[in-house]
Amino acid sequence: MKYAVFGDIHGYMSEYLAVMDAIRVHKPDHIICLGDIVEGGEFSDALCKLFRHQSFIRCVRGNHDENNDIDLDPKNSAWLQSLPMKIIENGCCFIHESPANPPRKINNTYEAWRAMDETDHQFIIVGDSHTSMIYTDDGMTVGEARIVSFTYGVAVQLIHGAKYVISPGAVGYSRDNTHKPKYAILDFELNTLLIDCVDQDTFLNLS
Repeated sequence: MKYAVFGDIHGYMSEYLAVMDAIRVHKPDHIICLGDIVEGGEFSDALCKLFRHQSFIRCVRGNHDENNDIDLDPKNSAWLQSLPMKIIENGCCFIHESPANPPRKINNTYEAWRAMDETDHQFIIVGDSHTSMIYTDDGMTVGEARIVSFTYGVAVQLIHGAKYVISPGAVGYSRDNTHKPKYAILDFELNTLLIDCVDQDTFLNLS
């Protein structure tokens, strides 16, 4: 079984389409969006309409989906509010912010530790931080998860039985030095995780 995950599109259509082109090459069994579809770029309404008619992509609700200052079609606003806060299946929790209580952005080793310590999920896949990161409980200490190093486009071999917090990074805009849209592929058959980014010249021209 193979999952493709991405999030934090923030109204950027060309970046989203480029990520979807890249994801299709991997032929995933499931595609999940980690929230924050709207607010930022010019195509929030169009993206909502697209997602509403793409039943093969499941979405969770992000903080910008729940509260924003943009003028959306009422059908799109209602659809955003209907999205679940999390999807739990196959040992995975797909969620925008941390599943720990209270929910917070996972952007450091403490928040990653807290998420793994307070829940039983083997894989916690999150958005919100806009930064690609992998954390694990293998070798972690109290209050500090261990960071797993990786290279974009190179699969990481996962440790059987270990817990992981996975942040694919943002589609709409990143908070790292690559400035490219990101996505992740979680492959249960190979027990690997791939985080990759899409080159700018693959973007579709929507002008």
